[in-house]
Amino acid sequence: MNKEQQKIDFFTQNIKDNYSTLQSFYEYEFICFCELRSIIYDNLNCLLLGLYLPCICTTTYLLERMLKLALYNFETKGCHIGDDNFSSQMEKAKNQYDSKTLSQTIDLALLHGIITESEKGTIDELRVQFRNPYSHAEMGKIISHSVSAYRGKLMSIDNALKDLQAGKAISYTDIVVPPYAIAESIQQASAENRSKEYLVKVFNIMVAIEKRYQQ
Repeated sequence: MNKEQQKIDFFTQNIKDNYSTLQSFYEYEFICFCELRSIIYDNLNCLLLGLYLPCICTTTYLLERMLKLALYNFETKGCHIGDDNFSSQMEKAKNQYDSKTLSQTIDLALLHGIITESEKGTIDELRVQFRNPYSHAEMGKIISHSVSAYRGKLMSIDNALKDLQAGKAISYTDIVVPPYAIAESIQQASAENRSKEYLVKVFNIMVAIEKRYQQ
């Protein structure tokens, strides 16, 4: 089997394994956040294909973008494309919110009743756990839950074969590996375990915001 076919088989199997758990998210139809459909699909496609680290990065973009869009919608509520003052209202919203940091948009969303205190708490946790460390590549925070050191044995394959042929015990050296030496592997494992959790929490907050707007 060539490498191209191996990749095709790998992604095909991931799609078969993951689609049933993601189907309801693909089928959900947002109204206020309909503009974000392509970003949501990109997120889901990452999970579908087993691309967990890209999913975390895209979820962070979705989190920040959806809060700003919710603030835009708050500022322009009752005003629609085609209205005489729509452009000026949209310009006002852009000037007020577009350059804001995530912390600022969280506070403004709470101030305007777009999110609840509980949702603010959840978003703050996500900001600390995912957004900040992954956006800034702070490996110390990303791998903070790993063990302090990994222990193993270092040996030479050639020497091990010679030892076996000579009927001797295989010689090796005990080693201690600090987590930073294998940070990328730890990060990948963490992303695989937690990327869906991150996206689902952001998705559920979006659903709650939209229901609030509809009311």
